[in-house]
Amino acid sequence: MSRQRTAACAAAFALAGLIGCAEPTVYQNTSWGMNEKALRTARPASAAAGDKLWLEHVTINALNAAATYRLGPKGLQDVTIAFDPVRVTKDQYIDTYHQVKALLSDKYGAPEAEATDLVVRSQKYRITQAPDYQSQVIFRTPLALIQLTCAGNCDGTTGNNILITYGMPRAPTEGL
Repeated sequence: MSRQRTAACAAAFALAGLIGCAEPTVYQNTSWGMNEKALRTARPASAAAGDKLWLEHVTINALNAAATYRLGPKGLQDVTIAFDPVRVTKDQYIDTYHQVKALLSDKYGAPEAEATDLVVRSQKYRITQAPDYQSQVIFRTPLALIQLTCAGNCDGTTGNNILITYGMPRAPTEGL
C-alpha cells in the first residue's frame, strides 16, 4: 500500500472515531432495534401497512419486489422482500430464483445450507396441495440470518413466491 493511501486510510479512521461509527446496516440503511421514527427517516419511501408493519416497493436487479419491515417491542425485528411473480413458466420461475440466489451469494458468500425439491410431488393430504417446486437457502452473517425461500406451482397463476427474509442473527446451535 502506498504512503498516500495509508495516510488517507488513517485519516478516515481518525475521522470516524471523532464523529462516531454508525450502526451496521442489515438491509439497505436499516439496523436491528430501530424504532418507527428512525425507520421513517431511513426508509422515507415506506408507508405504514398495518400495526408495526411498513411496506416499500423496491427493484432489485430489475426485479420488482415489496420490502416489508416488521417492528417488534425492541424495534426492527425482520425485513422480508417478496418478489413479484412476473415469470410464468416453471423454467422462468426457477431461473428467477437462481438469479436472486446468485445475487445473495455474490454479496454474502456461499450459503450455509440449501434444500431443494424439483420433483412434482403428489398430494399427500387432501387439505393442502404441495407446490411443484420448493427450495430454501440459508446465509448466516454476523448481522443477520438470511433465508431465501422459493415455493410455487409454477403455472403462472397464483402461489409463486420468492422471498428473502432478513432475521436477527442466531448462533448455529440455535437452529435455522
